[in-house]
This record gives sequence, C-alpha cells and structure tokens, in this order.
Amino acid sequence: MSTPFELPPDPARLVEGLRDTGYQVNTAVADIIDNSIAADATHVEVEFKLRYDGALMLRIWDDGTGMEPDVLIKAMRYGAPARPSKASLGKFGLGMKTASTAFCRRLTEIGRASCRERVSSVV
Repeated sequence: MSTPFELPPDPARLVEGLRDTGYQVNTAVADIIDNSIAADATHVEVEFKLRYDGALMLRIWDDGTGMEPDVLIKAMRYGAPARPSKASLGKFGLGMKTASTAFCRRLTEIGRASCRERVSSVV
C-alpha cells in the first residue's frame, strides 16, 4: 500500500517556468484587456512608452468596476477562482499573471472599486 504525500511546487521556479509560456505581445495585451471587459469597462486605454533608461512600459487603464482588496488578492494568485461569465477568456486563473510576467518582472494592479477606475501597469 502506498502512502500519499504532498509535493508543493517551488514558487520561484514555478513563476519562472510560467514566464516562458510562449505569449506573443499582442496576445498578452489582449488577455489583460479581457480583464477590463470582464469588469464591464466601456473605455480601455493602452499606452506603450519607452522610458529614458531604455525600459519599455505598458499601461492599461479602464473604467471597469474595479476590485475590492480581497478580490484583488485572489486575482493575483496563480490559479485564481473561476469567473462567473463563461464568455470570458479567463479559464484557469493564470492569464493576468502569465501574460504580464511573460514580458516583465513586475506587475502593478491599482484598483479603486468605489470610483470605477483601474490601472494595470506592466513594467
């Protein structure tokens, strides 16, 4: 009889591995914009900017419903809970994280549910 045991993944190695999922820039941006659409945004603005230090910055603003802090924390978790809408591209709770980290090492999500404004910044 075999004995079951847990084998939790090494978080740092898992994130590094998920960075190399083959995202194209346009697909990654579309995946992040899908989050805006899922949040009932009627206006989405995308800005690519070359900084003075040579780094490329991508910012995505929308007027979606935003997220309360507890929802934002869940959304930042790999394997986040399923969305209620079956029409959403998000199926596995990985999109925002893998789309962002495929091209960057830092993702900043700023949400203000009370004023219907959210900014996603990928550096």
